[in-house]
Amino acid sequence: MNPRGLEGAGRGRGRGRVTTLLIKCTLAGKWEGVIDMYRNFPTCQITKITESLGTALHVAVDMNKEDAVEALVNQIIEHL
Repeated sequence: MNPRGLEGAGRGRGRGRVTTLLIKCTLAGKWEGVIDMYRNFPTCQITKITESLGTALHVAVDMNKEDAVEALVNQIIEHL
């Protein structure tokens, strides 16, 4: 999934769309979409997928998706 077209969606009313897309991409294992969202919407980096699962990074770690974990961590570092 491509987050393009959601510019400005990380603020105000649109935040729900970004969160919904992040959750869908994460749970479907569409890591390129999640990585794009981490890059374009840094608040996604701290958004919990569910209370029990934690963030998308936590899900990637739990699923042993090493490439996704590395890419997500790199996006977090870029936004420090």
